[in-house]
Amino acid sequence: MTWASSRGRRAAFSALLMVSLVLALGGCASVDQRLQRAAQLEDRGDYAAALDGYEDAIVHVGASDRKQLAAIYVKVGECLWRLGRPNEAVNAFERALQLDPVNVDAHLRTAELWVTQAPGRALGEARFVLSLEPNNVEAFTVLGAAYSSAGQVAPAKQAYERVLAGSVRFRAVLVPSA
Repeated sequence: MTWASSRGRRAAFSALLMVSLVLALGGCASVDQRLQRAAQLEDRGDYAAALDGYEDAIVHVGASDRKQLAAIYVKVGECLWRLGRPNEAVNAFERALQLDPVNVDAHLRTAELWVTQAPGRALGEARFVLSLEPNNVEAFTVLGAAYSSAGQVAPAKQAYERVLAGSVRFRAVLVPSA
């Protein structure tokens, strides 16, 4: 048996490396395509099909990419919520938080689900988001709703005032004065 020349081995190694790279990049594009398609379905209001798309994408994401998996689980939870499956939505949001404990969207969606059933828990989630993003208008909205649900009018009013102030500031950035 004869061994290939070093030049032949390098060529074979280069070819193998190229095939591996193409397969790896193809996998990334495949996940991106799945996510894009699922988002389009969600935008059209086809939440069942979007849910299938997001769940399909999950199996194609590497286990080490915890932030991307968490983001997908948030989308899964949002679809489940829209489909009237709140218990499953909570499970999806909790899975997102297990993967990425500082995922703002997962904390906000969890807070929104708890506003009427457990306002104290919703307040905790909204406050956590505000500790990460002190001017998060959505967190102040949830805070106001949770306080209102708990019958605490004064803090609810303060939270909603922050929402209005944030909305005005946001609008000023988008719409320059004449």
